[in-house]
Amino acid sequence: ITDSLFITASPVMVGQELKISGEEAIHILNSRRLRRGDTIFLTNGTGLCARGEIASADSSQHKLWVKIEEVHEYSVARPRLIVASALPKGERQAVLLNMATQLGMNEFIPLDCDHSVVRFHDKMAVRWRRLVAEACKQSRNCHFPVIRPGCSLATLVAGISDKTRLVVGDSRGQSMHQLGEKLQTDIEALVLVVGPEGGFSDKETMLLIQQNSLKLRISNHILRTETAAISMIAAMNQAIWSN
Repeated sequence: ITDSLFITASPVMVGQELKISGEEAIHILNSRRLRRGDTIFLTNGTGLCARGEIASADSSQHKLWVKIEEVHEYSVARPRLIVASALPKGERQAVLLNMATQLGMNEFIPLDCDHSVVRFHDKMAVRWRRLVAEACKQSRNCHFPVIRPGCSLATLVAGISDKTRLVVGDSRGQSMHQLGEKLQTDIEALVLVVGPEGGFSDKETMLLIQQNSLKLRISNHILRTETAAISMIAAMNQAIWSN
């Protein structure tokens, strides 16, 4: 996918003239200064990518019409990458979500851990969905990450299927090279678990042991939550794409 990527909620078919208005039209016409004859790409965030040409535009009314020339549906890469993380403070949440989205995160699950300082609430998800959509537009990603409701570690572990593996960030764990052999090819999803900066409680640690989670060492130091999450997803990408 190249050039500019924008969002549409409308059904898209080859040959139609698709109307775009509102904030997305303002972005296209005012921020990006695109005009009639320019090529743009559109996505619905669930795998669709359409290429079209701006047929006409009305900057004063914030409207434009795009002649759709090509439509593709892209499937989600396997294994899916799910980040289940305790929440850092303030704007560090945005850093985590922005960078993880650029690196191909498919789902984000906010963890409410025993030692969490920041707790999830529903208003967070509204802002996060806007944030990951913008990160996808920037990184040309047609699959917007799904933002799940907050849950405890116990709830997360209870929902793990046979074809899903838990990978936990741990400075005492194994290197990515050492873990590579344990990430069998039939895994459908990898859940990258990041605890709070105060660490998991004894009860939570026992849950992870009982689940046979894999411990990944990405540094000899104790990392901040967002740094650990981003480093883990980058390490997983390297392992997946090198096979």
